[in-house]
Amino acid sequence: GTDLLTRGFFSLLLRVFHVTSIVLYAFTFQHGIRAVKFR
Repeated sequence: GTDLLTRGFFSLLLRVFHVTSIVLYAFTFQHGIRAVKFR
């Protein structure tokens, strides 16, 4: 029971980290495009 709970929590944490990294990457990419456009 505890092992399954820990595995589920780790999976959720990994998914959250993955989504956050994607959002951050997309945000910085957009910011870079915008900076290049303004230049």
